[in-house]
Amino acid sequence: MPKTDSQINEDIEIFDMVERWGGWGVVAGVALEFVFAFVFGTGKSPIERWGPAVADGLIAAGIVTEIYFAKLSGDRRDERDRRSNERVAEANARADEARLETQRLRNLIGWRHIPDDAQQTTSPILRELTAQIDLLVEYQAGDPEAYTYAFEFMAAFSNGGVTRIRHCANSFIAAPVFGVWIAATDATLVEPIVTAFSGVGVSLQPFQKDLTTHLPSHMPPPNLYIFVGPKPPTVPSVTAEFIDPIIRPNP
Repeated sequence: MPKTDSQINEDIEIFDMVERWGGWGVVAGVALEFVFAFVFGTGKSPIERWGPAVADGLIAAGIVTEIYFAKLSGDRRDERDRRSNERVAEANARADEARLETQRLRNLIGWRHIPDDAQQTTSPILRELTAQIDLLVEYQAGDPEAYTYAFEFMAAFSNGGVTRIRHCANSFIAAPVFGVWIAATDATLVEPIVTAFSGVGVSLQPFQKDLTTHLPSHMPPPNLYIFVGPKPPTVPSVTAEFIDPIIRPNP
């Protein structure tokens, strides 16, 4: 089983302690060698008496120096890695903020689209309804985004096998109409279509409409109607101070 971060830190502390003890052991051994050379060196030449101790002292000094500077180097590497990790974390945080801001701007000003892989979900359902559908798609006049989005809906129905598809521009003058709306002469047509598109993240809002009188009398009426209005705007919340006093509700 892999060790946890706390267990790894504990191992590092133990290894560092053993390393220090080893260094002090070397120093103690060399010190003893000098003591022995001083006490038991009678009758020997200076080289014989002190040579081995000096050589071992140099070896010990090298080992201690290696351990000391390895520790310093390790500390510097740890500090470098810590700073690097901090910079990476900051960069990732900024990247996340940038992605969120990009998504916010895309939601605010980006055009609506039906996902490219939506056909896998919508086509099987539409094929079951193909023989029943005579579709009229209308889009907000003068709105290129609604026009493009409407043609994506027509492509989705066409890919699902629907052959009777008409389209034209229109406008609702009495009140602003945003989003995509759907109506049918037979309400049973609406639910499966709304469900199919909802499954790919596309919202259609059902509403009641008399399709028999929607088109001029010389044109056959559709039995399924979709209106693609402008993209819904992002509206800030309105406080009571901005409400017209005439229509302000009683406290």
